[in-house]
Amino acid sequence: MKVSQALAPPTANVAAGWFLPAYGALACTKFGRLWTMSLQIIAAIFWCFTQSGQLKQIVVPFKQIEVGGFSRQREERVFVIRSADEFKAYADITGRNTTAQSFNWTKNEVLAIHIGSAPSTGYGVTVKRLLKTGPTTVEIDIVKSTPPPGMMQAMHVTYPFVSISIGRLDPKTSFHVVTVPMPSVEKNKAPVQ
Repeated sequence: MKVSQALAPPTANVAAGWFLPAYGALACTKFGRLWTMSLQIIAAIFWCFTQSGQLKQIVVPFKQIEVGGFSRQREERVFVIRSADEFKAYADITGRNTTAQSFNWTKNEVLAIHIGSAPSTGYGVTVKRLLKTGPTTVEIDIVKSTPPPGMMQAMHVTYPFVSISIGRLDPKTSFHVVTVPMPSVEKNKAPVQ
């Protein structure tokens, strides 16, 4: 059985073309033809998913709730908070005095990203974007900021964090934090004479 070139997506032809030279003798058998057709079907399904956008990354909208430098949470950690009770437990763990604002917990959830210790004040963290990279996978792109050069800073260990509100996601969703470089700021300095 031969797949028509007009009906088969290009990916399927590439997969079949790769498979046949490697196992030319096998392709002549009934099992080999069935195996080749299976590869073509899998390649066609993959091609359809990529064309329909189901494998593309989707930006997840969010709203920043709180940014701070002092917390009892000492290690890097992402808290996923889905109810008022979980928010209270988070506040108890981290020493936050914030209350569960008027959230609609059936439609929203909170992510709190703690980045661990910093050697002084002036360090911080900002969420740049959230990308849904799979059905139950979200990538959190953060920017860790440092104090501006030459600024006086209190020599006190801090524990920067940021919390954001997002729309409700599947409870099985896993979150992966990715640190992206801080945008460079070009300074206009007069030439030294």
